[in-house]
Amino acid sequence: MAIEVRRSAWALLGLCVAASTACKSKSQTTPEAPATSAIPVPSESAVRAQPAAPTAIFSPEVFAPEGRHPTGVYSIEGALMVVEKNHVGRINGESVEWIGDVPKEFPGMGDNIIGSVQGRWPDLVGAVTYASNGRAPYPTFFPLTWKSTGFMVGPGGQGAWIQSVARIGDTLMLVAWSIEQGTHIVHMRGPKVKRKFLAPFQLGCKKREGQEEFDKMFPARLTPGVAPDVIGTTPAGTMVSVGYVCEDRGRLAAEVWDNGETSRLIDLTPLSKKSEPYRTILKGEGDELFVFQGNWAPVLRYREGKFDRVPDLGKPISLAFTSPKGRLHAASGRTIHRLEGERWVTVARIAEVPVDGGAKKTPEFSAMATDGETFWASNRTSVFRFRPMAASEAGGAEAPPLTDGGLESCSTPFVYLYEVSYNTPKNYNFPKTQKALATFPDVAALTLVVFDDFGRTRVGVKVTSPAQGEALLAHLKTSMKDEEPRLSCFDPWAARTIPIERPH
Repeated sequence: MAIEVRRSAWALLGLCVAASTACKSKSQTTPEAPATSAIPVPSESAVRAQPAAPTAIFSPEVFAPEGRHPTGVYSIEGALMVVEKNHVGRINGESVEWIGDVPKEFPGMGDNIIGSVQGRWPDLVGAVTYASNGRAPYPTFFPLTWKSTGFMVGPGGQGAWIQSVARIGDTLMLVAWSIEQGTHIVHMRGPKVKRKFLAPFQLGCKKREGQEEFDKMFPARLTPGVAPDVIGTTPAGTMVSVGYVCEDRGRLAAEVWDNGETSRLIDLTPLSKKSEPYRTILKGEGDELFVFQGNWAPVLRYREGKFDRVPDLGKPISLAFTSPKGRLHAASGRTIHRLEGERWVTVARIAEVPVDGGAKKTPEFSAMATDGETFWASNRTSVFRFRPMAASEAGGAEAPPLTDGGLESCSTPFVYLYEVSYNTPKNYNFPKTQKALATFPDVAALTLVVFDDFGRTRVGVKVTSPAQGEALLAHLKTSMKDEEPRLSCFDPWAARTIPIERPH
């Protein structure tokens, strides 16, 4: 339910379809029908009753109802929405109810590109658009369920973007940034509410060189003490902003507005030292939300007025999304996992699909969503609905049970270390990292590697067992204090091995 954010997506999977007796899709058997080889898929309630779920295998199928071809899918409160060019619709069973259009063009600036659909169905729905001319983006929120000419940020083509569409009760607001105004809130619908950011001086921030001259040029510009990296609201209406105090990347914090104009600050550095450059906020249940920080960073959770970390999945997360009930899902490799209480349950596996030349591969997706029964995905050119497969379709035999023993049963344990700066030479051998590893008692069994992660370069260590990985983590707490290594079940591809020089 947050604006779609660009990230280095892993080969992503599909989704699961609820198979409780109370809710069946047309492609699934009913209790009265003859038994088939189709594999049952556990619903959210069924998983709680049956934690050891059987394998569910799904095939992605292009969703093109009535000859239309939607290209993006978005989850909002109360509905799943799709877009096709400048048209916006709501998924309704096997079809789409097209509810409205945004202007096809921005005068003199090319086509309007829909970046996301936001809000609450059926009364507070709109689309966020950008002009196709990248030099003058003109980000705009166009309402689709009430009459308005739209809410544009950054007049005159100045640098600007929409950070979030936030709902508090029946109030809908934009949180935006522009060169002239900095971070600011635009009221769009419903009773007016005020939310005041903590100012830099309140947090002891020092002015940067040239800041006074810049402030004279743009006197209305607001720079919060915690500039929002991402901002959103819980279903109950608590607003949360996550960013860095005084732009210090070593001071991650959350600014929280519980139920009023003023806020409080929560230090997040004990929970997360490092993360990807882009974060996403996902609505949970009640007064709860999740902060997804990227493939290798911990997922943070806000609930009952506090932040904590959700249990580690034990493998890199490609995408995260929530169901209408606020259940957190994580996609990794060819599997989908759901957080049930304080543990992850594996609920689905994605089938490989044929590509050019007849080979099969795991499809790559940029977004995922679920309406609680059917799961969906998009790759910016098509929308996919996931169909449960019979065992015969999936290769003639059932896949191994998804009891998922986690790291204990992992054959490729791996300790992730850090992301490499873009200007690091390709043949760099990371002497400081070698030095930190060289004093590990069983260093001869370690394999230091540099690997590609869809355009990003990362460093990690292959270990021989999960137990050795745990021992290495304990060692790195003293030898690499500034890093946040993680033990995962992962086998990096295109990896370059670096011999570890040991002290003589």
